[in-house]
Amino acid sequence: MSKTLDDLLDAAIHHEQLSQAMYRDAAAIVTDPEARLFLRSLVEEEEGHERMLLQMKKMEIYDGSIPLEDPSILDAGRGSHGASSPSELAPGASIDQVIDLALAREHRARSLFERLAATARHEDLKQLFVNLAAEEDSHHRDIEKRFRAQRGMMGDEN
Repeated sequence: MSKTLDDLLDAAIHHEQLSQAMYRDAAAIVTDPEARLFLRSLVEEEEGHERMLLQMKKMEIYDGSIPLEDPSILDAGRGSHGASSPSELAPGASIDQVIDLALAREHRARSLFERLAATARHEDLKQLFVNLAAEEDSHHRDIEKRFRAQRGMMGDEN
């Protein structure tokens, strides 16, 4: 059975759920109150991403029956954020370490979607990847702003 765009959306939804669990579990082990609050805010953002993907699927913005040209992209999508787990963060992890982890995860996801958009031949599939890359880029920029604020570097956005 060939894999479809709906299968890819399901994998992306599952990924958002895993991200929520990772950030939630990390929030439970860090002792830095600021890091804990930041991780909880990431959980909320990932929940928003999940809702967006579910809505896209429900509204049938894209033709979900489009077969994937290369089903291995499902595997690439599963690994887009790496094997991040709360064990990557020591219980005493600082807010800087938490932000670094989040930035790395978002960068890998954005890069994956950009590569997929560049190689997709079907216009709906290409547009989905472009939109997902833009969403990850927006999330990355938001985390980066928090990173700069944490380090007292606001105003250096150039």
